[in-house]
Amino acid sequence: MELILPIQRTQMLANFENEGPDHAPVVKWFCPWNSGTWLLSEIKPADEDILFGLCDLGFGFPELGYVSHEEIEEIIGPGGLKIERDIHFKPLASLSVYTMAAKQAGGIVTDPASLMRAYQFLAEDAKREGKKLRSRLLNEKNGEAISFPLFNGLSAIS
Repeated sequence: MELILPIQRTQMLANFENEGPDHAPVVKWFCPWNSGTWLLSEIKPADEDILFGLCDLGFGFPELGYVSHEEIEEIIGPGGLKIERDIHFKPLASLSVYTMAAKQAGGIVTDPASLMRAYQFLAEDAKREGKKLRSRLLNEKNGEAISFPLFNGLSAIS
């Protein structure tokens, strides 16, 4: 199985070049024999083997960072299993929301309730610090940012 489709590669390269927004993950990889999970949003154009995103090796310490595409493809598990791309993955939030949800849960989570709690925490934190909220929730159907009054006057900012 191809871990990154050509259309995903194009989007991830564009995300790297556009540093302004808090990008949504483009691809989700998972380890079928344990809880390792990667939500990746960018590819480094100078070295397309280097990807950026939220990485969780299944030890309870998810973190943002870089990973080698080649090294991930070389991993072979029990019975010859390999890391797989989640073909059903559709991002519901920007990477900062997934990161906060993972910190709160001790591992990468993708359920809407966990993402909403993480978004609320980030929104309240931004309001308390007087900062602009860069995090976004996304419409599951079209991937567009959701803008509506939320959490006592806080709103999603795209």
